[in-house]
Amino acid sequence: MTSPMDLGNARLFVAIATFSTLALLPLTRVHCAPPWYINNVLSTATDVPGVAKRVPLRETTVVRGTILGPDGSPAENAEVWAASLFAEPPRRERVLTDQAGRFQLNLAPLTGKSERWAISAYLDDASVRISDPMDWIKQPSSKQPKPIFARLVPRGRVTCRVLTAEDRQPISGARMFLGDGRVLASDEEGLIKIGGLKSGGHRSVIIAAGRHRRRVLFDTTMRPDRQLNILLPQAGRIEGEVHDGQGNSIRDAWIKVQGSGSALAMDGRCAVADEEGRFVWDGLLGDQVLYGITAGAEGFEPVRKSNISISLVKPTRIIFRLVKRTERKEGSATPNDAESKISTLDKDVTTFAKRNIVGVVVDPNGDPVPNAMVRWGATEYEEVKRASRTTGEGRFELPLVPNRDGYVTVMADEMAPMFHRIEVDRNVALIQLQHGATIGGRVVNSAGEAIASVHVYPVINSPDPDLLNPYWISQRATTTDDLGRFSITGLPSHAV
Repeated sequence: MTSPMDLGNARLFVAIATFSTLALLPLTRVHCAPPWYINNVLSTATDVPGVAKRVPLRETTVVRGTILGPDGSPAENAEVWAASLFAEPPRRERVLTDQAGRFQLNLAPLTGKSERWAISAYLDDASVRISDPMDWIKQPSSKQPKPIFARLVPRGRVTCRVLTAEDRQPISGARMFLGDGRVLASDEEGLIKIGGLKSGGHRSVIIAAGRHRRRVLFDTTMRPDRQLNILLPQAGRIEGEVHDGQGNSIRDAWIKVQGSGSALAMDGRCAVADEEGRFVWDGLLGDQVLYGITAGAEGFEPVRKSNISISLVKPTRIIFRLVKRTERKEGSATPNDAESKISTLDKDVTTFAKRNIVGVVVDPNGDPVPNAMVRWGATEYEEVKRASRTTGEGRFELPLVPNRDGYVTVMADEMAPMFHRIEVDRNVALIQLQHGATIGGRVVNSAGEAIASVHVYPVINSPDPDLLNPYWISQRATTTDDLGRFSITGLPSHAV
């Protein structure tokens, strides 16, 4: 059975990522460019740093405050972070407190309906989250917010080591986007020291040049002060430019691959174009298809490109051409993409023409897979309830499904779930499954005692990239035994 302590294999939504003692490794380092903090905007491009438009000080709001240590004395050199929630491109501000624990942040206004600033402070292994800052900065104002007084609380610490997956060499300059708003970089030994972590689950996205841009989940409930190894395999790169309708470069444009998770951690899936409109987006696993990547900029309509093949051999090049945003009527709302998509799916029965899909399901060796469950749709939002089982020859038929781009989901014992994309007007599908990964572990309480009958669900990102909701693989769910143990087979090999 595969160990649950190896990040290179499948992980559960509730599982703890690999905590282990950090062995000393030969220092054949893999270097990445350092993080770029320029005029409030953080670029996630690794070779071409983003350059943000300077925000004049008269258009910012000054936020002042004092941070106290756990003992009530002034906290000198505490880090105070401000992170933008739901803003594109993502913004970060970081300042240090003085000898009296005082700080000052100059924060630009966030004008979107849901955009707001999240502010927190850290010193060694203590931290504090500043409550309710979301209404402070909507428009520039001569009236400054009420000064902040906050006291740090002792927390835990995790030391991460970022390593190459193939030979476990340290990667320097990798960046880790945390769910609390911080963006930290690995040193020459590949180490990232994260202090002030609250007890519980944490979400993050980690980036390194030429490496898989990985979503990492870990939990500190039982291990407040431990080590975490993060293994990054080689991955493909997207390079490109963003232009307007006349071919002029658009600086500060944002380029993002959507995903599901903590909003601040998912900022790690965004890159920012430089002054010539150039960007770099590392890194997707090779020989994969990227179902959606979007570019946008202030004053322009976002543009999404779909079904892009990624290769390890050479970078994939993309050119985005953005069109100026037309004036919206006052009071009109921007439709929610997920709600619009779900609404469209609900209308499948009456809106789309119908077709019959027939096909064959085979295993990695090409042999038929009998009794596999085959259904239309990659989510539970589909209004059309169509499902069948494969015959002894692996054949199936799905009658009267919508004639539009969509997915066929296949589940078979011991095999990883497959979400096979099938395009409009296609009626025949050959679906080859892959062997599933296995993961096992134990669930215990704070005293280390086993907990029986706990429900354990594997969760993945939405197979349909137009929807951001996570997908719970209920067919693979299990419960713990009397010793708190569980084992799940038939999982995808990564991103679980």
